[in-house]
Amino acid sequence: MIIAESIRVEVYKYNYAAHSYDLVTTLTESSIISAGGKRQCCADGTFEIGGVYAATFSMQAKIPGMTTFQVRGAKLRVRSKYGTESAWHNMGTFWVTDATRVGEIFSVNAQDAVGWLDTSSYNDTAETAVKAVGKVLADKWQNIGIGIDQWDENGTEYGGWLQYLTDCTNTFIQSQTGVKGMLHWKAYDKARRETYGRYCNDRIYAKVNGKWSRTIYPAKFYLSAENSNSDSDCPRDFYRYLSELAFGFIYARPEDGALELGQFGNGYHGSVSIGMSEIEYDSCEVADYEIHMLRTDARVELEDEKSTWAWVRHSSPDYSTSSFQRFLIESNPFLDGFAKDFVFSSGYGLSTIPHSMWLARYSSDTGNQYAVRPFSCTVHSTKRFQLGQKIKLSYRDFHETTAKSYDSIITAIEWTFRGGTKLSCGGEDSRVMADCIRSSKGDKVRKEARNRCRALEKRVQKLGG
Repeated sequence: MIIAESIRVEVYKYNYAAHSYDLVTTLTESSIISAGGKRQCCADGTFEIGGVYAATFSMQAKIPGMTTFQVRGAKLRVRSKYGTESAWHNMGTFWVTDATRVGEIFSVNAQDAVGWLDTSSYNDTAETAVKAVGKVLADKWQNIGIGIDQWDENGTEYGGWLQYLTDCTNTFIQSQTGVKGMLHWKAYDKARRETYGRYCNDRIYAKVNGKWSRTIYPAKFYLSAENSNSDSDCPRDFYRYLSELAFGFIYARPEDGALELGQFGNGYHGSVSIGMSEIEYDSCEVADYEIHMLRTDARVELEDEKSTWAWVRHSSPDYSTSSFQRFLIESNPFLDGFAKDFVFSSGYGLSTIPHSMWLARYSSDTGNQYAVRPFSCTVHSTKRFQLGQKIKLSYRDFHETTAKSYDSIITAIEWTFRGGTKLSCGGEDSRVMADCIRSSKGDKVRKEARNRCRALEKRVQKLGG
């Protein structure tokens, strides 16, 4: 089956006088030699929460009227259209990070808005000191309880930490680049929350008479100077802290480039089905097991020696047919703030956090339940795909006589212009010892260093230092 595809890349340069982007030129397939991009919400080969990964785009093309210096830093809006589509489909908004030229041909590499989250500090013109992101947030919202994303209380809508973090990051970016309002946050409005379900840890859960129930009280997270973490943290780290509490990920929406909180298996993007006729020959691999959740943990250790730990665990894991993962949230300044101002002071249980995480994976609403089965395949189809979207694969291996149906979610999308789309869901068999060691070695080093620093700090405090 031959699928006709067209491409359009709009190239913009920033106008510092008008504080806006001006269209310089529009490239089409007549000047584009090759193009492709990749989006992902988990590291390659893994399934994780709190992923904050920039989408990438690369192309080789003739770009008339621009020098290499002008191409670097340019904004690209990429669109694709199959022959059967009446309208252009947005593939993403990107900023050029690297450009080289040989003759008339430019080789361009670009990242979307998530790539801007690595900026580390800014120098406020009103002060001489350079502030880090944690210090800026803590100074402005000291000991104020705020929801993760947009939230409501008593019928009133409020902005969430992710919105305020985006505003803060824009200030950082402007101080380094001179560009105003680089990033935009797309919050969950009330209609979306009510139609497709709230994000994880939007509400407090309480156990009454042995039964968990969602209360009307919003889960408010605090950030203070004491738990805003080190000056080395950049905005990306704080987006990760918040998205792991929401059991989701951060990504830039292809349709408009705005940052958004992504969720796995949520009904907002629906589900997609892929059949044998759409899968490229010899490109499909499907694991013969699913990945399930063994337990969820939330751990808090504060400087004043207050500590607490809560968890929810699988009652009867079946290791003969499934692989199991443990999800642990710790050293998270927003979780620490929640415990400090909610658990230790107001008497709430920390167990509401891991319980919400468990429901995010195994929702009582059957419409939001999803399977995690590692797979990879290249698809030639006019269908469009979204990160975290539920997918049903109908596939027959060479030695099989009939096709089987497999359910999973999409954690990576790699598109090639006129070359199909590679879809995948990462994950590992946790029963293999080598995988366990490889995935935990870096975490062990970081945790050991952090624990030593905390022990030293407590010793100094006891000595009156």
